[in-house]
Parts: sequence; structure tokens; C-alpha cells
Amino acid sequence: MVCLCAEQPQWTALALQLADAGLNNPRIEWVDSAPLLMECLRSQSYEAVILEHATSADTSTWNTSQIVTGLRGGGYAAPIIVLIRVPADELLARLSEYDCEALVSLSPWNSPALWPMIQRAIHQFELRQSHHDLTVELERRKSRDQLAVSEIMQRQQSLLQSLVETSDLDHSSELRQSYRDLLQSRILNGPADRCDELNRLAELFARTDAAPPQILALHTEVVQQILQGLGEESSRQVLARCDRLGLELMTQLASAYHHR
Repeated sequence: MVCLCAEQPQWTALALQLADAGLNNPRIEWVDSAPLLMECLRSQSYEAVILEHATSADTSTWNTSQIVTGLRGGGYAAPIIVLIRVPADELLARLSEYDCEALVSLSPWNSPALWPMIQRAIHQFELRQSHHDLTVELERRKSRDQLAVSEIMQRQQSLLQSLVETSDLDHSSELRQSYRDLLQSRILNGPADRCDELNRLAELFARTDAAPPQILALHTEVVQQILQGLGEESSRQVLARCDRLGLELMTQLASAYHHR
């Protein structure tokens, strides 16, 4: 930790609290001016910064609010604990705005609340860092998954482009929705679900003289819509069930054409 105080504080009470917590050799540095504090923060890393709010009686004064604003505005996210001997409502409001801890006490360095406050601030900072790291990793994973899904669908689309005829079948929105509903039902409930609906769709395709490549094009279009926003693993599982339904549909369609 690094401390900004007009005079070097007495560490005895804080050292005892740290020793009780199992920290026998803490590194605590003291500076008596804002420029020295900034120099320390540029050259080293600290788990926390402690600022003692300067009063008019101090021989060396600084604007605590400006220091906090400058640190947070410059991207310094580590814990900042401000020790205040005389309550100052405007300063407390500013500290709350910048997520800083404030200990109001006539003798803050001897206060039994000092170490618990420092410890809580460090713990909250670590939680925020962990949450940030997790969020960044999830975003990266989502980007990788979306890229993988896009590549999967591009390969399917490329394959179909060589099959689909120039005059595609103009599938109605009702037919698309029926096929989408069937796919989603199979994804959720498995291959035994809604077999009658599959047979009905096969008969409908047969009556409209739909060629297999045209049905595959509809299948790919609906699958692409379903895959939007899914991760790579989920997409592969969904594709497996969709492909199985597509194969069943083609089998039923062949049977329907045969009976015609």
C-alpha cells in the first residue's frame, strides 16, 4: 500500500491488525505530496492507496477530490481509501461517485475499522476484476463461436449453391414457419416428435413438385435462422438434429414421389 499523509503516520495499530490477519511483512510506503504519490503509482503497483484528507492545519495540503478525480479519470481502478478526520459531505459524495472508501474518524490510523475497510475494498476490487476478465473471455468465446457457426453455414451454403436450380421454388411464409416449428420441436423433443407433421410436409412438397435441392435450400435457410446467437457447441448439436430431420424429410419425400 502507499499512503499520502502530511506526516508519517503511526503504523502500530494497523500493523497489529495486519499481523492478526496473518500479514507479518506488509509493504506500506508513505509520501507527503501528490506529485510523489503519482510518481510511486507510475513506477510500482499497489494493492491500495490511502489518502489522508488534508485540512487547513496541515503544513502541506492537497485537494483530495482532485487527486481522486485524476486517478479514476486516468484509469486507476485499484482501491482508494480516504481517511477523514472532520466530516465533509461534498467530499463523501465525490468519493461515492468514484467508488472510493471513506473512513471518518478523529484518529483513523488507530481505528479498528481501518484494516477491515482496506480488506473489503481489496476484495471488491478483485471481484470486479474477475467479473471483467470473465466478461471479456465470454465475449471472445462468443466471437469465436459465431465465426465457427458462420463457417459451418457458409460450407453448407456453398454446397447447396451447386445444387439449387435457377428457378427456386417460392415457398410461402406459412410453409417456412411450419418447417421452422417442426425443426424447433425436433431440437427440443428428439426424433420421435411430430412424425405426422413430417409426413404432411413431405406430401405437401410432393404436390408442389419441389425438387430435393430446393427443399435443401429451404432447410438451410430455416437452420440459419435458428442458429443465430448460438455458441459453437450448441450449434453443432442443433445442426446434428436438423440434419437428421432433413434426411427423414428427403426419405419421406422419395416415398411420396414413388407412390404418385
